Amino acid sequence: MTEHFLTEIQIKAFKCFENFEANHLKRVNLISGKNNIGKTAFLEACYLHVSSFGGIQQFAAAIFSVLHKRNLSISTNILNKIVPFHLSSNLKEINFDLSFAGTGLIDRSYQFKLMGKQQKESLPQIVKEELFLNLAGSASLIYNNPIKFIKMGFYDKQNLLEAFYKLQEKDKEDELNRFIHEFDNSIEVFKVIGDKLRCKVNGSYQDIEDVGDGLLSYLGIICYLYAAENSYLFLDEIENGIHYSHHDRLWHIIFTLSKQVNCQVFITTHSKEIVESFNRVALEMQEQEINYISLVRDKNKQLKAFTLDNEMLAFSIKQEHEIRL
Repeated sequence: MTEHFLTEIQIKAFKCFENFEANHLKRVNLISGKNNIGKTAFLEACYLHVSSFGGIQQFAAAIFSVLHKRNLSISTNILNKIVPFHLSSNLKEINFDLSFAGTGLIDRSYQFKLMGKQQKESLPQIVKEELFLNLAGSASLIYNNPIKFIKMGFYDKQNLLEAFYKLQEKDKEDELNRFIHEFDNSIEVFKVIGDKLRCKVNGSYQDIEDVGDGLLSYLGIICYLYAAENSYLFLDEIENGIHYSHHDRLWHIIFTLSKQVNCQVFITTHSKEIVESFNRVALEMQEQEINYISLVRDKNKQLKAFTLDNEMLAFSIKQEHEIRL
């Protein structure tokens, strides 16, 4: 059931990663480290890697999604800055070699080399720039993709709507409402009425935006987990919008649902409270399919990944070591 899980990944020439590898990846992976050390870039590399399994169309849409989350628009100028990079995992080896031919929008093209682990070489895929830009801007390729990359604290109504529709298809509304009621017992039910996300509070419906950012984040994570069944979920800066009093409950849900829907989850944080809650709940639930990864730079300024199991992380917390590093 977990054949699609990444257990290791090597990243070369991608953003801040010159020659980086992370091993012992599990079903739920929490990535921590200092600000601007590369936590989001690590998520992006994993996201692009697994998105490439769906072919050039899905990869183009994934690039658009990454740039959009960094407030960059798809254009010829910004695509010029995408340099060739190499990603390899236990599942697949992929070379993204973007070479250009032609000078204008009509004749300019991109060359992608996709190489599987069992292949010594592969034929390049040629995509005209105009087609690539159209693919990259296709919202349906992003919203209908079960692989989700979510920037927490950024409300994406369309993505949340599509995730809720997937949840409806699985007849999981009652479970969702139970989770929401545990979050706030004044909320009776959650529904989509027309294209509006509404919550019934004290007998009357309110727009979800009026109930609070915390509920939006909590609701989103649950819906995205259901929508990412047999796939992947990437959550960047999970602490955004979530009050510390809800951390333990949230980890219970992530550990439980990710196993139920067979979803591999990658999460970043720079919050000590999030890490402590992650470890506390993992020990309580005796959860073994989780992993804590700390990104650090060695004496040569190269990025390295250090992993801690539940017991090692608990010891580090108890000794008041710097778990965020």
